Amino acid sequence: MRQWRTKFYQLEDGKFKRPEPNWLSYVGSRVETTGPVRVRKKQNFVKVDDLKVLSKPSEPPLPDVIGKEAELVLKDLFGAEQKLSAYRGRIVVLNFWATWCGPCKKEMPDLAAIQNQYAAYGVQVIGASADTLTELKAVRQFIKDASVNFLAWLGATTEHMAQFGLGPGLPGTAIIGRDGKIVAIHRSVVMQEEIKSTWTS
Repeated sequence: MRQWRTKFYQLEDGKFKRPEPNWLSYVGSRVETTGPVRVRKKQNFVKVDDLKVLSKPSEPPLPDVIGKEAELVLKDLFGAEQKLSAYRGRIVVLNFWATWCGPCKKEMPDLAAIQNQYAAYGVQVIGASADTLTELKAVRQFIKDASVNFLAWLGATTEHMAQFGLGPGLPGTAIIGRDGKIVAIHRSVVMQEEIKSTWTS
């Protein structure tokens, strides 16, 4: 049986001129790039001198997960098993992210602000990272650099995200009500005003 291996590259500015200030418009698209490749601290980079869009994603309809209960079982930074259902009675902001996800880092200040402002009201932010325990050093550095002040769990997969109507691209956020049922989902970078509107509207 043939085995396929996936290698991730972080895009860097080269001769190619983007139509937007970031690469978000290409997320989910199948592209072909040319440019020099380098490796730094075990991370792959490619300088984009040329880019061709081979195919664009067809956006699947949002699955009907609103009002449904969903469980999630992952490991924390110490390797201990954690369950989403243990937070029944609180409003949970469940954010799926990864250390190599640029857009994820942009939303961390908003998630940290939610944790700061609403923890006393029974709101808990949980960051479910696609990184695993073997990448713990990178995760801890990300948490430090991004000033993450909320719970971080490891080992999230696209299958986990699908249970919450999210994915396959990162980031994604699900809001779970005090009764353990999904009340809202966001399939891209989320701002604190969008999160707060879930329980203030």
